[in-house]
Amino acid sequence: MEQQERALAAYVDSVRERPGSLAVIVVGSVARGEEREDSDVDVYLVVDEETFAAETAADRYAWIERAGLD
Repeated sequence: MEQQERALAAYVDSVRERPGSLAVIVVGSVARGEEREDSDVDVYLVVDEETFAAETAADRYAWIERAGLD
C-alpha cells in the first residue's frame, strides 16, 4: 500500500545517516505482502555493537515514531 511505502521510505531516510545504523529489516504484514490499508509498518533497526550497548544502557529497546506521517 502506498502509505506504508511512504512511511517506510521516511523511516529509512531518517536513520540512513545515523551513526551506528547498519540496516532496516521489514517484518510483519508488510514484509509478507499481507498488509491492509490500516496496517502499520514493523521494522527492526540493526545497529553496531557500540550503539546497541548505548541503547541497552538507556533501556531503549523499542519505540514508535509517528512524526510527519499521514
